[in-house]
Amino acid sequence: MKVLAEERKTEFKTGLPVQAEILRIGHEKAHFHPDIIELLVCLQGEVTIKSCGEQKVLHECDTYALDFSDIHCLFSDKDNLILSVHINGRESGEIYRELKQCFLEFDTTNLNELQKKPSYGVQDLLLSIAALLFREPVTDTEIRTVRTMSELMLRLLTKYFDWLS
Repeated sequence: MKVLAEERKTEFKTGLPVQAEILRIGHEKAHFHPDIIELLVCLQGEVTIKSCGEQKVLHECDTYALDFSDIHCLFSDKDNLILSVHINGRESGEIYRELKQCFLEFDTTNLNELQKKPSYGVQDLLLSIAALLFREPVTDTEIRTVRTMSELMLRLLTKYFDWLS
């Protein structure tokens, strides 16, 4: 049997529901992350995302969310830098149930007027979370701060970027 997409595991630091990394994208195989929301910020260059039958090109400062278990791949023939943030739904507390009922559609290249201001909040929280996570070691206070910021970001996503509402 041919495997169309592989499950990709994400390593989370102890006590944290969020993981961040900076990547240079070439050509990735199709994959998915069960129980994980992945948010991508194009920091430099451009990257193409294929997901849910669509293809999107992200340019500098564009942000895109991949919902739980979305099969996706990323590729680029150009120089690029991507911030990838994974949020572990199972470790996100009560909001996890709400997230499982959502169909997230967060794409800064395609926002309506009501979504523009909240999208800045999501992007600011993403960058702030990443800045804390890239510092070593992460203190207990920073862990609590990251948890609070990730919950706030998830609440913004469910309130303003649920395709079903």
